[in-house]
Amino acid sequence: MAMSSSTRRRDAGFTFTEVLLVLLVVTAVTSAVAAAAGRLPPAGDATMFFEEQLKMDVQAVQAYAMANRVRARLVFSRDRQEYTAAGPGTEIVFRRKLPEGVGVADFGTLNSIEFNPHGSIVAFGKMHFSTPSGRRTMIVHIGKGRVSFEG
Repeated sequence: MAMSSSTRRRDAGFTFTEVLLVLLVVTAVTSAVAAAAGRLPPAGDATMFFEEQLKMDVQAVQAYAMANRVRARLVFSRDRQEYTAAGPGTEIVFRRKLPEGVGVADFGTLNSIEFNPHGSIVAFGKMHFSTPSGRRTMIVHIGKGRVSFEG
């Protein structure tokens, strides 16, 4: 029994066009799933993002103080759920809202972080935050004002 040429071709495997079509569909589905999954970060990610953003804001205030040779501070407002970077007098450098679910628990030993014109911290200590993943403590270290979190 002789096989027709179309049957023989199908037995040999898939054509290049068929393989490309399947890869296109798989790529489209994978991209859609990855995009949808990336929109909703877990609750712990919001806390981690807040901590990293706060560290960068502390460094920005320190850089502002050194660049302008003035005292600069980061002041936390418990009632408005925000913090403000301020220069000398009443100058506002920037203001940020605390993320949803993050709040100033109690001030600990600090309610603001202040740098002198040389970039050194004026007062060191701890500040406490309540987050969706639990209580976090921000520690402002003596000297150059490095910030770390624990808890």
